[in-house]
Amino acid sequence: MGYIGRFVGVGKTRVDQLCGVYAITGRAQSSKARRLKIENDSAVVKPISNPTSEQRQQAEYIFYPAIKVMQGMNGCALLTNGIQTKEIWNSLGMSGVSYGYPWSNVAYTTRDILNDMGAETDGPDNGEQTPRIMGFVGVTGCSLIGMVTPHRRARTVEFVPKAFKSGEFRTVSTYSGESSGLDIPDIRTQEDFEAYAKVLHLEGVKPADLARELYEKMSPEYVVATAVTVYDPKFVIPNPTTKKAGDIGKWDIAVKNRR
Repeated sequence: MGYIGRFVGVGKTRVDQLCGVYAITGRAQSSKARRLKIENDSAVVKPISNPTSEQRQQAEYIFYPAIKVMQGMNGCALLTNGIQTKEIWNSLGMSGVSYGYPWSNVAYTTRDILNDMGAETDGPDNGEQTPRIMGFVGVTGCSLIGMVTPHRRARTVEFVPKAFKSGEFRTVSTYSGESSGLDIPDIRTQEDFEAYAKVLHLEGVKPADLARELYEKMSPEYVVATAVTVYDPKFVIPNPTTKKAGDIGKWDIAVKNRR
């Protein structure tokens, strides 16, 4: 496997629990000197220690919430490779997704935001180079993956829950991994994007096991970190005020870091 950049996937575990997976790979030392850290209901990309001067210059592009989840029976998980996490999340929140807003709106909202933001720059002095990618897993509706490449319109593809076999994920990466270079896919049509999206199979059940398994599938030369979130539909969330049973359904997050 060559260099794939960053990677997202949506699907189901071997025991049919909804799941989202994420991976970071890197070539430069500033890219490799990162780790994923769980903060509240998020997995956030952070520096390993105090950020270097190069990392501080690139902070907007290399440090971001990679996974964000909303708990409960109407919950969801969002995974992206950049600051679009916040943009998409805030837009979905304003649209009232947590109160049963039609899940089809997620695809439209995502495409609009990706188109408005365009591809990601590789630094403040560079032009658009890195595709923006995202994955979304909705408890009560469809899942989807999306991507916008330089100078192309954003594409998304939706999957109903029954579209996934046990242990199967639909994935997309920023680079094709055909070499050690930045192989940006030339996605001109919806058919191009659907053909570019790959199928991944994972055997694990628990988030930590899946994060480790995904890590081991990455190129050892480039892998930086992986994160997985799994939805448990039977988990009862205590009400923080009354301490009694509250909402049902919980997303658990686990990470595996190189350093």
